[in-house]
Amino acid sequence: MATNPAPGEGLRADRIPHAVVLDPSTLAGTAVLTSSRPAAEASGCVGDCDGSGDVMVNEIVTIVNIALGTGGACLDGVPAGATVDIALIIQAVNNALNECPTVPATPTPAARTPTPTSTPTTGSFLALAPAMGARRAGHTATLLPDGHVLLTGGDVRAPGSGPTNPTAEEYDPTTNRFAVLAATMSTAREGHTATLLPNGKVLFTGGFNEGSSDLDTAELYDPATNRFTALAATMTAPRTNHTATLLRNGKVLITGGAYHSGSAVNTAELFDPVANTFSPLAATMRSRRQGHTATLLPTGHVLLTGGVDGCCDPNDLGTNLDTAEVYDPVAQTFTALTATMTSARFFHAASLLDDGRVLLTGGLAGESIASVYTLDSAEVFDPVAETFVAVTAAMTSRRAAHTATLLPGGTVLVTGGFNALTGPALDTAELYGS
Repeated sequence: MATNPAPGEGLRADRIPHAVVLDPSTLAGTAVLTSSRPAAEASGCVGDCDGSGDVMVNEIVTIVNIALGTGGACLDGVPAGATVDIALIIQAVNNALNECPTVPATPTPAARTPTPTSTPTTGSFLALAPAMGARRAGHTATLLPDGHVLLTGGDVRAPGSGPTNPTAEEYDPTTNRFAVLAATMSTAREGHTATLLPNGKVLFTGGFNEGSSDLDTAELYDPATNRFTALAATMTAPRTNHTATLLRNGKVLITGGAYHSGSAVNTAELFDPVANTFSPLAATMRSRRQGHTATLLPTGHVLLTGGVDGCCDPNDLGTNLDTAEVYDPVAQTFTALTATMTSARFFHAASLLDDGRVLLTGGLAGESIASVYTLDSAEVFDPVAETFVAVTAAMTSRRAAHTATLLPGGTVLVTGGFNALTGPALDTAELYGS
């Protein structure tokens, strides 16, 4: 927060998705924001309590943590551990900007059937009861600023073997429900990417569909208007099964992927959301990769894992990669890691956990269509020790071309994918407890 709001200006709910994007690196390995000094633990008052006319960032952080139930019952009507609507948090901050009036009691949530599978134990996978709104493989999942997860596109069967789904849906972790959106994508896509931008919109790039070759197009989704809009700018090259990662400087790193007429590539490019332009990156990856993952680490570096270096020949999919590399956005270089994964994987998923480690789940193994099989195993990368360690628990379903998204509270939502090349895509989901 560069400046404090003017007295009486406050925060607006309709600006929250566009004004506040939390970087996981600021969480410092915890599930809550932290402050350099405890503003409320003694006096029970936070905000402009000294009459100085200013509200410190750490004081606002304290309010939010208290409202989320992590700071105890320090404000009237907000018990520790309570589920709090975003509107109440906004009201708490606005109240603090106006000399700390009392925060009203948390509204009683509507009664709903408890979902015993919504709280997996640490290190385990548990199936979710509700089915997704559609079967999807090769789709995307994006955590939105309101805590919902946006799922888009994908194939109704294994990628490339069925119709491409142009629809989208949202998962609400508070109600444990999937709901299909009325809006549909500008272009039906599978094997594409989705990236939450600093302005709260979601960028989609590349992929393909049953009526096209590989795509070089992009589009944006605006959660405020529930609308998909095609971008005029195109990528520097068509890409499928690539990655797209938001960097700390606000730009998006796009790496690898494949052309159905060729092989996996080792090139990369950057998307500038301010100028709405794509530009090639001079540096190339250490390996050709498609069906790999990319994860922004707390250091600001990007971890790339696995994938396969071939494409599209059913008798030779290429080498399954168990290697990893790191992109340094300051030096603009890719560097291979010495450590290798516990299993070679492609079409797997990666999630940054609250403690800074990276969870890798599922995927495919095998170098031909005849020998390929789907994995139900998982492993964790520790960026401090630079090691990969197998997770003891297996997933509830074998999955490839699925998604894995860290939810508020530390659980990981795993959705869709496929477990048989000749069968339909999955409409099931599960949670991992971290």
